[in-house]
Amino acid sequence: MSEPGFDTAAPAPGVPATVVPATVAVVAAAVAIPAAAMALVGTVLMAVGVRRGTRRLHTIGGALTFGGVLLSAGAGAAPALALIGGAAAIVAWDAGEHAIGLGNQVGREAEARRGLLAHVGASAIAATAIVVLAAIVFVLARAGNPSAATVVLVVAVGLFALLLDR
Repeated sequence: MSEPGFDTAAPAPGVPATVVPATVAVVAAAVAIPAAAMALVGTVLMAVGVRRGTRRLHTIGGALTFGGVLLSAGAGAAPALALIGGAAAIVAWDAGEHAIGLGNQVGREAEARRGLLAHVGASAIAATAIVVLAAIVFVLARAGNPSAATVVLVVAVGLFALLLDR
């Protein structure tokens, strides 16, 4: 009797960790039916990609989800809604990438819930900070204070670069 092989698919908590923020992106894209449909198809592809441990399928799904949010912004979604939807799409993609990476390293059967939650939580905090800074830039620029908006934007870029370096 032979033992089953090492299953490199993402651990089971990876799918909900990806689908929950992706659902926020779909709701944000619901301003226009084509945008919501694109984001929904992307969410399904991301979930299937994570379930199977397929980065290509997951990445295509992430691009479609983010594209749906961009399409909704072009269709007239409020800037705050577009920012939140875009951030949620990126957090969903990041969660799936992390889950697939964990599957490749420790396998599908490993207990990975805590690691996934910590990673998704940190990504969500970073995304929230970036959305807040972007909203401040938007408000300052609309209020006729472009120099203050530029300072906030430079700080946001520095924060983003610092977070990417870690």
